[in-house]
Amino acid sequence: MLMRLSAVVVLSAVALACADRSADDTRNSSPLAPTSITVATAGAPSSASGPAPLSAQGQAADTSTDTQHFETTGEFINPCNGDTVAVAGTFNIIIHTTVNGNNVQLALHQTGRATGTSQTTGIKYIWNNSLQYNERAALENGVAVLDIVEHNRFIALGSATGFNAKLLIHITVNANGDVTAGFQIVTEGCVG
Repeated sequence: MLMRLSAVVVLSAVALACADRSADDTRNSSPLAPTSITVATAGAPSSASGPAPLSAQGQAADTSTDTQHFETTGEFINPCNGDTVAVAGTFNIIIHTTVNGNNVQLALHQTGRATGTSQTTGIKYIWNNSLQYNERAALENGVAVLDIVEHNRFIALGSATGFNAKLLIHITVNANGDVTAGFQIVTEGCVG
């Protein structure tokens, strides 16, 4: 299965994970249950026509690169001090697809920066985001490996406490579409 992602924003997963734990927790590791997986996507206009066409066996790899830029708004809750912060910013995404015979590889790199102000205290924040998504799959039997690494840094300006959050997800899917291995690790900590 070859999927085209226009944008992946995993902030909601990080924010939910952060909201459910106390500020002094620094690591949460849990296996993923062998169930179906839904990836939330946010629409963004595409600047290219899509993934490269499939190549025949023995031919050189087909590759494509798609670069996207979009504005976004949202909010997060700082788990270190309870601030609710409305943010607005810019994200850039580079999607690189390679199809070589029966194999496909999708690599997505997202960077973003947003600024906002706490609706609770008036404190200003800067949010820096970096996300790396890699998927390797066989077109004939559907075996796939998915890796996601996301870094978020929420910087509170002034004397307030900010926080860092890292999300790591690894999933392996067999030819029947079943998740055969998987884990997620969320690491966070208060800063300042």
